[in-house]
Amino acid sequence: MKKSPIFGLCSLALSFCLLGSASADQTVFVPLGLGTGLTQSGSFSDNFSTAGSFVDDYIYANAPSFSLDSYAAHATAGVSFQSVTLSVYWGDPVDLNSSVSSSNITASPKAILGGAIYMLEIKGTAAAGGSYTGTINSLATDPPAPVPEPSSWALMLAGLALTCAQLRRKN
Repeated sequence: MKKSPIFGLCSLALSFCLLGSASADQTVFVPLGLGTGLTQSGSFSDNFSTAGSFVDDYIYANAPSFSLDSYAAHATAGVSFQSVTLSVYWGDPVDLNSSVSSSNITASPKAILGGAIYMLEIKGTAAAGGSYTGTINSLATDPPAPVPEPSSWALMLAGLALTCAQLRRKN
């Protein structure tokens, strides 16, 4: 079977399109060092030698109890942020309160458990020579107080009613 010249030209054009959208993707583990008090923090960055879009993943393990985590990144000229997402490492996404502008990211999860491994993903575009830096902060906190279930409240009120009835009966 003889291939037509059009097939060769289409293949060549497709390969140039794929090579033209150079990306600078990276996956980096960010160790969190002890800061002041119960705060752990780590920093991350990326420098771009070629222009194109990027998807950078930063993996970290947060404080071993419940924690309040926060993320911030700042871009130099030539880098434009598009989105930030957080997920349990290779798992479900986590809801974020985030603010993403072309040059700044600030984000914090709505609810997060400590002692887990998380992946922060930053997407954007960069010009050659562009860069950005960022930080991850994890503050260990006490776990929230447990809230009794409605059946526990009902059982407690029934016991109180029986105790009151017994005392009234004795008097």
